[in-house]
Amino acid sequence: MLTTLPLTPAPALPFTLAPTRPSSPAQEWSSAFDLWLASHPSPNTRRAYRKAWDLFFAFTSKSPWQISKSDVARWIEYQRAQHLSPETIQQRLAALSSFYTYVTQIYTSLTPDGREQPLHFFNPVKAVPRPRTSPYNKARYLNVDQARAFLHAIPRYTLQGMRDYALFLTYLATGRRNSEIRTLRYGDIESCPERSEGSLPSSLVLSECEGTRKGVWSEGRIWFRWNGKGRQRRDELPQSVWNAILA
Repeated sequence: MLTTLPLTPAPALPFTLAPTRPSSPAQEWSSAFDLWLASHPSPNTRRAYRKAWDLFFAFTSKSPWQISKSDVARWIEYQRAQHLSPETIQQRLAALSSFYTYVTQIYTSLTPDGREQPLHFFNPVKAVPRPRTSPYNKARYLNVDQARAFLHAIPRYTLQGMRDYALFLTYLATGRRNSEIRTLRYGDIESCPERSEGSLPSSLVLSECEGTRKGVWSEGRIWFRWNGKGRQRRDELPQSVWNAILA
């Protein structure tokens, strides 16, 4: 014969359980927006993308789930009328398109029966023709003689001059962006040691030291790690730059 176990009331929780999902469309989209923005590691990208959305909302006065392709097309024409450059318009459209890609492919919501589905079903930016841009069409650069004259003008007999020479030589020799060089640290530079030393560089540089042929070790080559487009990359550092850094 089965006996009934006495049931005691469960103790009260010392905190209030928050809902695991937003309870309204506005909260759902706000949560998606925050997660999408946080997924971009670069503060500059987050700042630019947030500004683009603020401007777009001010223009349309609509919620993001109400946006149509015609809204995007009208915003493009409005910006052209403001004499904004194609590059600026393109950057702002990239911010919009990136978010709609996020809510159509990554972020999901729950249906009443508990199934997951994309928060949105189309990207209104994708089908709208974007302004044509030419990368670096307004860029100004030094030719070889100008670059040499510029470096020669830096007084390398002072500590500040030695620093400036190494810094600008790095810019000219690597072609990397200002933020990518400015955030470099000494520990980001590695060389391929002698095999007999027994010490190996980081895994990011190890494959370069091993070379393209098995058994070949590129002793003495120098590499630097830099952060770009949200991930760490590596490039070879010219010996002249390394000498200037060590000076």
